[in-house]
Amino acid sequence: MSKHKLNFIIIFITSLLLLFSNCSAQHDSVEEIKDISSVQEEFLPSAGDASKPTFLYVKDKIFDKKCTSCHNTQASQDVNNPISTDFTSYQSVIENAVSPQDPDNSLLFVYLYTELMPLNDNPLSDEELILIKTWIEQGAIEYVDGESPPPKEENDFNGEVLYAKYCATCHRSITNSEKRGKTAQQIQAAINNNTGNMGSTLPFLTPKEIEAIAEALNF
Repeated sequence: MSKHKLNFIIIFITSLLLLFSNCSAQHDSVEEIKDISSVQEEFLPSAGDASKPTFLYVKDKIFDKKCTSCHNTQASQDVNNPISTDFTSYQSVIENAVSPQDPDNSLLFVYLYTELMPLNDNPLSDEELILIKTWIEQGAIEYVDGESPPPKEENDFNGEVLYAKYCATCHRSITNSEKRGKTAQQIQAAINNNTGNMGSTLPFLTPKEIEAIAEALNF
């Protein structure tokens, strides 16, 4: 086992112990706040459903101010840098730091709640913590109507690229995949039903991306 992986496991286990021992008295009230309406108005989304925070909203209110100076695209792509999560990217956050609907098993919430992060900065306030907790509990969605979705890059709709990135680890290369012939409807149903944990790991795939993967599987 590499030194980096060992250090990561130690940090993760330590953070979980801190979380479940409720060591952070400063944030005891977080567990008592159950409704997003308890959060100050300045932290509520103005677009779409105000009871359903989005990644774009949380990014604007918290990530851009507390996280992205270190957790950015350049750092996450540096092979010599231990940082793996890019907080400017929804997909990176979902893949590396968030388990939708399960904040207690989301590294993002665990690290913030136990005050391991942000590094060399003040801990998040109760309002900021409950906003992130609510976002995760309600599915960790990317955006809602009324918000401008981030622009898609050229490869975002390349079915072979998408399959290699999100599917090949479990289902082998696209040429040898046991999923060849699957339709977009079947792939979407597998995500909706959380087949093989797909609903937890791939909730961010859009209908166009799923269609592109299906086309690649049927080429």
